[in-house]
Amino acid sequence: MLQNYFKIAWRNLRKNRTYVIINVLGLGIALACCIVAYLNWEYNATYDGHHEHAEEIYRVNFIRQMGGRDIANGSCPMPLALAVQQNIPQVEEAVRYLPSGANFKVETTVFSTGVAGVDPAFFDLFTFDFVQGSAASIEDERTLVIDEELLERHWPDGGNVIGDFMTLVQGDQKIEFKIGGVFKKQPENSSMQQNAYLHVDALLQIQDYEATNWALFNSTFLRIPDPRQVDMVTQELQDYVTVQNDAKEDYKVAHYYLDPFVGMAVRAEKEGTWNHWFSQSLPTAAAAAPGIMSLLLLLIACFNFTNTSIATANRRLKEIGIRKVMGSAKRQIIAQFWGENLLLTFLALALGILIAAFLVPLYSSMWAFL
Repeated sequence: MLQNYFKIAWRNLRKNRTYVIINVLGLGIALACCIVAYLNWEYNATYDGHHEHAEEIYRVNFIRQMGGRDIANGSCPMPLALAVQQNIPQVEEAVRYLPSGANFKVETTVFSTGVAGVDPAFFDLFTFDFVQGSAASIEDERTLVIDEELLERHWPDGGNVIGDFMTLVQGDQKIEFKIGGVFKKQPENSSMQQNAYLHVDALLQIQDYEATNWALFNSTFLRIPDPRQVDMVTQELQDYVTVQNDAKEDYKVAHYYLDPFVGMAVRAEKEGTWNHWFSQSLPTAAAAAPGIMSLLLLLIACFNFTNTSIATANRRLKEIGIRKVMGSAKRQIIAQFWGENLLLTFLALALGILIAAFLVPLYSSMWAFL
């Protein structure tokens, strides 16, 4: 009996192949757009979500008033982290982050790569998976850690590189750094996309900066386990506004505030945060607009699918009558029509996945940071 259902379905689909093609193609395109829209939304919604302590981390931002408007800045003075660590007990850890670019030499190959100076506690705050060595190695100021991308590029044999050297080349300076760890590359939707990290004090020495200079800016992250203490910490941060304004009179601060790490990248893009020295999220419009468009397309495709299905069913009234005369029950006829439409839906879904496999990388290529 089941075989007869399949025979009838095949004959009717072949007989009405124009409607079948229209339905499958229209619904498939709409579903492909929905898949692209969902992946865009998920990219931003899960940004930095893999970090274990993300809910406890805050970046110290400040508001600068310029031209009659408030401008958010994602940076703060370099000495602030130490001051907070010493004077605000509600903060469990304060970590400095100073991004830079550098030229390195491995054997005879000279290359440029992104590098950041961080405090060793940086790897306690943020989740990095190490495949060789450990994050603790950067407590030595002549040691750095690198990602698998650098490993694959300059050590293609993939062997153990712990103890090997990379030479930082800056003008006439040539400083050897020992490799102390190799970590897995962070996900695409992660703020931390540097290829290498070293001790922030080492980077400051190389760049000839003073760690006590309140006119020197970096990004500072605080770990506050108890969210009820955030307002208190924010209030205590205001004590350092005058110190910063005296050190940098041309860049006056109105007040400090704590920006939660969860959603930080998306807010920075949406609000136009200055000095956001991290990987970008998708623009808000790019994440939201495809969702609205795809829902409208899906709605149109569903209306089209319904109309063509009804039109096809009306042409089969004689078949329905003969089957009822031959003893077919109402539920059997309904099951036949449901089965045929479900088959078309699954065909459209398969086509949509194939189209999405082409559209997703094409859409991603529109953004230079992906």
